Amino acid sequence: MADVMEDFLVRYKNISSKLKKRFLRKPNVSEPSDQFGALGIECERAGVVEYAGLCQMGVGRCEAALGHSSNAAWALRSAGRHFLKVNSGPLIAPQTDRLEGALSCFSEAGKLWQSELEQPLNTGLLLEAAKALEDEGDYQQAAIYYGRAADTLTACPPQQLPILSQLLSCKLKAGDYEAALSTASDLTASVESCTSVPFGLYSDILLRCEVTKVLLVLLLRPPPLRLSPGLATLLEKYTWQNQPPVNWLDEELFLFLQSLALACQAQDGEALRETEGQLWPFLNSEQKQILRCLVDTVAVTD
Repeated sequence: MADVMEDFLVRYKNISSKLKKRFLRKPNVSEPSDQFGALGIECERAGVVEYAGLCQMGVGRCEAALGHSSNAAWALRSAGRHFLKVNSGPLIAPQTDRLEGALSCFSEAGKLWQSELEQPLNTGLLLEAAKALEDEGDYQQAAIYYGRAADTLTACPPQQLPILSQLLSCKLKAGDYEAALSTASDLTASVESCTSVPFGLYSDILLRCEVTKVLLVLLLRPPPLRLSPGLATLLEKYTWQNQPPVNWLDEELFLFLQSLALACQAQDGEALRETEGQLWPFLNSEQKQILRCLVDTVAVTD
């Protein structure tokens, strides 16, 4: 491995030296670009992906100097993907974390993909960055990138739905419940803009958002003046109505959520713990975590 690294560094420096300006002569940038690309392929085949990534960064610099912004962006995306494959430890150059290196490459590539036709590519980069951060357990930063990706698709709500769903998950995993409540409301609005008669996946998303919003509102207990009209109506639904108002909400689940809302209003810890057991089979893992926090909060004040 030491020999591979030494050989790589020698060849990398030799190629880089060709980019230096000579007296009264501009460097021939296209030749180093091809050579960086060829060296990168060799490194990839040898399994030293961090070197392959550095070579793609070199390609990106050359292509940008030639005015080939799209080619430069593709090279930078490739570099970022190579860096994500590095198992651990800093990159050899620049001396930075593998994830930071990948995100930096994705960011630079995104700046080069700005036309309307290239927008899907930029969205894809944001999603790759978000997924990498999520896999690392950095849910706050992942949520930022998912949010940016969703913002690029405001004109196409159906394509926003899976991104907003993932954004909601990241907010919940990060424990940012106020932001999660806002995202759940945005996701509901996005579904409603797609169809007036929810079915299939649409109804599944609406059910997830409905239950999550009820749990979050009960946990956060925002003052009435801070409640949006939509959330105020949501609370009233589980306080006054006798049956579910929509066909995608199971009647038994509706009654259990109603019991939960009433137990929270009364600050009745015993009733809340009983309802917790009844609700548990209906909830996903994220909702169970919110419910546990809710029960613990009421138990402290009980």
